[in-house]
Amino acid sequence: MRANSKLPGVIQKLRVDIAAVRAMAGRWDGLTGELGGTLPPSGLGLAYQPSAAAVNAAHAAIARYENSLVARMQAGATHVAEADTRYVANEADSVRELAAVADAVWDA
Repeated sequence: MRANSKLPGVIQKLRVDIAAVRAMAGRWDGLTGELGGTLPPSGLGLAYQPSAAAVNAAHAAIARYENSLVARMQAGATHVAEADTRYVANEADSVRELAAVADAVWDA
């Protein structure tokens, strides 16, 4: 915790809902599974071949974007989960360090 330079003497606290962060990472990861199901139409007749080619090209572009989005969302979910793990470990370390200081003060 740091004192806010604009408000001397005021300590700002960061409150993190660990369960909510983990749930968010899980939702992001779950959403990526829903994005991979786009298929181009098939069986279009000869009269529509130019349109079908354009639609197929659009579907290919969408599929490429979709794959990119899935990869980014999975990476984001992974980063959030890793950050959550580091945050929890940091908090545990802080508790141990403060307990050691408190023990030293009480023992003195």
